[in-house]
Amino acid sequence: MSTNRSLSLYDLLGTQDFIIRIPVAQRDYAQGRKGEESRRQNFLHAIKDALLAGQRSLPLDLDFIYGSQEQSADAHPEHSDAWPAVHHTCGTSTFFSVLDGQQRLTTLFLLHWYLALKEGEIADFRSRFAPHGTSRLTYHTRESARLFFDAIVQQDVLSGLWAGLMTGASMADHICDQTWFHLAWIDDPTIAGCLTMLDALHGDLGPCEPGLYARLTGRDGQGARITFQFLDIGSFKLTDDLYIRMNARGRSLSAFENFKAGLCGHLDVNALGDDRFTHQLDTQWADLFWGMVRQQGSAHTDEYNRLYLRFFMLMAFYHVCDETAASSFDRLSGKEQAYIRQLRTADDYNPPITLQNFSLFDGQTLERITRLLDYYVLYPAFAHAPFSSDGAATLASALAPRAGYEVQALLYALVCYIHAGGDPVGNPQAYRRWQRVVNNLVHNHTIDDVPAFIRICRSLGRMAEHHADLYGWMAEEPGANSPPDRTAAVPNQWHEECCKAWLIHAYPAWEAAIIVCEQHDYLRGRIWAVLEQSWPEGAHHPDQAQFARNTAIFHVLLSPTVLACPRYLLQRALLTLGDYTAGKDNLCGSKQRSYSERSQNWQGVINRRDSKWQRDHSQSQDLFASLVCTVDLLLPMVPSAILVRDVKRALATIIRKDMKAMENRGETYHGYPCPQYWWNLMISCPQAFSYCRQHRIGRNSWEHNNPTGKNYNNPDIYLISKTTYGSRHVELRTYVLYQCLKRRRHIFEALAKINYTPVSGHGVYPTLDMSFSDGRTFHVTYRHGRFVAVSGPGGKEHIAFPPILRGILEKYVPPEYLEFVSEVS
Repeated sequence: MSTNRSLSLYDLLGTQDFIIRIPVAQRDYAQGRKGEESRRQNFLHAIKDALLAGQRSLPLDLDFIYGSQEQSADAHPEHSDAWPAVHHTCGTSTFFSVLDGQQRLTTLFLLHWYLALKEGEIADFRSRFAPHGTSRLTYHTRESARLFFDAIVQQDVLSGLWAGLMTGASMADHICDQTWFHLAWIDDPTIAGCLTMLDALHGDLGPCEPGLYARLTGRDGQGARITFQFLDIGSFKLTDDLYIRMNARGRSLSAFENFKAGLCGHLDVNALGDDRFTHQLDTQWADLFWGMVRQQGSAHTDEYNRLYLRFFMLMAFYHVCDETAASSFDRLSGKEQAYIRQLRTADDYNPPITLQNFSLFDGQTLERITRLLDYYVLYPAFAHAPFSSDGAATLASALAPRAGYEVQALLYALVCYIHAGGDPVGNPQAYRRWQRVVNNLVHNHTIDDVPAFIRICRSLGRMAEHHADLYGWMAEEPGANSPPDRTAAVPNQWHEECCKAWLIHAYPAWEAAIIVCEQHDYLRGRIWAVLEQSWPEGAHHPDQAQFARNTAIFHVLLSPTVLACPRYLLQRALLTLGDYTAGKDNLCGSKQRSYSERSQNWQGVINRRDSKWQRDHSQSQDLFASLVCTVDLLLPMVPSAILVRDVKRALATIIRKDMKAMENRGETYHGYPCPQYWWNLMISCPQAFSYCRQHRIGRNSWEHNNPTGKNYNNPDIYLISKTTYGSRHVELRTYVLYQCLKRRRHIFEALAKINYTPVSGHGVYPTLDMSFSDGRTFHVTYRHGRFVAVSGPGGKEHIAFPPILRGILEKYVPPEYLEFVSEVS
């Protein structure tokens, strides 16, 4: 056989009279090893899918199998120092020595053997795989392996083996129990691997209906369902040395080269692509990927192959997403979902499962690939431009080993844009507008799994069809020119983008102002709150001068300097207006790496309409909007004069005024905030925020003298050091009292030492610990709206307040908030 062509193992042995031999240089059979369960199951799933697939489906192609024909030692007496000759009676002295493909050939042999045994096709199997009584696949590595393969093809072994297999029994155990099986064979790694594989085949294919042997061999008239590319390198006058140079690690070709060969074969069979496509794979496109590898500071062939292959896997993933609705993804089997996720991250080539015989590379996908890579070749500077939030997602960033969904969505948008005829270099204005909308959509959605990715891709693909006049098309979307409804929920990002497109389309001067507002690390395109606050009631569009001023205020309020202020001015100023956490128990930090982090922190506050408690219910605005208005009134009137120091002064003024107003509202006791107003305690004590390093608090809404139910307005509040009660935490009222006593301990002569004991977990309570000069120590906690004296740190037993302790507490706490317990003698 002098040419490379696609064959099944059954057809190969039918057209050739050689014996397939695994040479000494090859390793033992590894697909049945322990530790290879995942790879083995993937391979068997692919085999099963191929055997059960419809008639029109393509066969499963297992890539290239290499080797060369050689004469046996009997025919070459000069090789007297070789392994002892194996005397087969096949009527031939020719062997096909396998250089690459031993694992696949062994698994295929076992597959034919198992299905023939199961379906009563023993005679046909033996006529092809053991016509002269010995196996036509043999191992030259160990004598025991050769004897095992010869034994399992014997007529007397096969004839009764299936009949004696009990339902649910292990195939491997059944074989080991046979009289012909030598117990010493189990120590041979190849035989042990074969037994494991037969067990796996029995588990996967045992329950299947008959007819699989005919499908496997092609005897059903539809062609064999599992094939490979057979190559006799001897017929090309190639040597083993060339193979070794090609494959120092034991694989003939790299993963990408194997993939490329299979893809080109798929294109030929299905009349897809053209000669130019296959030519570009090895020329200009290859140069493009080499350029990316060098730009990353590497010139290693492995990295080039990985990057190139990962690109094609990602394009296959895009195809699957285009064909799958987000709702239908959840209805797919776990195996199908895992397959789609694997495509997104794959940087290796597993031919049985990765590409489903390349069916994902249809005409549209090939056209996308061609247009994108050709565009990069035409404009190399565009291809290698560094990634930025307002620029194109480069191939390198989307193909990085840990690339996230967001950056891959940006590349998908670019693929669609160029495929639809967009020209980033030739029409930079249209491209900048396109990229602006794309970035805003991607960066303001939580894209953490395939369904969310599919949903965003639907929007991006629809946009690509209208790239030539994107703003004009978006301006026509329903509701794009409608004034904001402040009683309804904040609109989603798509509606916001359509509204901004309408503004820019109708009033071009708005474009620059909107871009300036969007380009903030925390806002990142989500600016509906700024627009809404600048939109006068009843007006047809926002006031641009007020929008510019609000933009400056928002930018400063959300600047790192303000968000990281150790006095927590922004948080405390917001609490003067109401509970900005809206019951979410998040005091908000400066995290902004992802939309999820931003939406759970300040973006959630900015766009929230569901504050659980608001001091002034006559205010129609949300808390953050109210704060912006208040700050605005305290700032200089010149927009350019809005500086960080001015905003911080304004926030400090708001806090100071509110603390003075607490007395007028009757919310203080001896000048200190009353315990029932937990927000006042936090406003007056920045240390409470400092303790919450992850900006989390806990609430315990208790039932106590409240016939209507739980006390939601006055819950017990816990300051959590991390994110859950499992971390160390303190109780707000006692912790604020602790801070007050620390500052004024010198006025209490009898008080020798003051400490605070945080706790972890549920069921124990943090305590304020006070030691007196007479040696006594008392412990105070807060529970269900009352200060309580307890027997020890974290203790649950209530005791009466000693007079000396009560005297100190009553200087800060109204007596009615100290629990009364009868004196114990």
